[in-house]
Amino acid sequence: PRPETLAAARPAVQAGESRQAVASPPAPQEVFSRAPSFLESPRPPIYPSQARRRNQQGVVLVEVCLDDRGAQRELKVLRSSGVESLDRAALEAVSRWRFRPETLNGRTVPSRVHIPIEFALTASR
Repeated sequence: PRPETLAAARPAVQAGESRQAVASPPAPQEVFSRAPSFLESPRPPIYPSQARRRNQQGVVLVEVCLDDRGAQRELKVLRSSGVESLDRAALEAVSRWRFRPETLNGRTVPSRVHIPIEFALTASR
């Protein structure tokens, strides 16, 4: 009878875990934002002086996860520029940006957005 008890208990634990995973996010579902809206104009990152001297360039793809009030919950590099100082400068700049919450059917909802930050030394002519 003991192995049967373990077998019966195992699915209950797994079912409980899956119920928790489903119930943990609040009712509004997270949306992906293609064009985020800002509370104020975002300030560009500061080009690290050492990277500038070394002619290091690149694009950092940053992911920002926002709550239903537009506050940042998570910030991470999705794709590195290949230069650590550029990645850090991009994260530092984006961490100070203030977003408007996304809306869905008239209600504010959590969202995530991917933001490419380009570090380029070429002067436009």
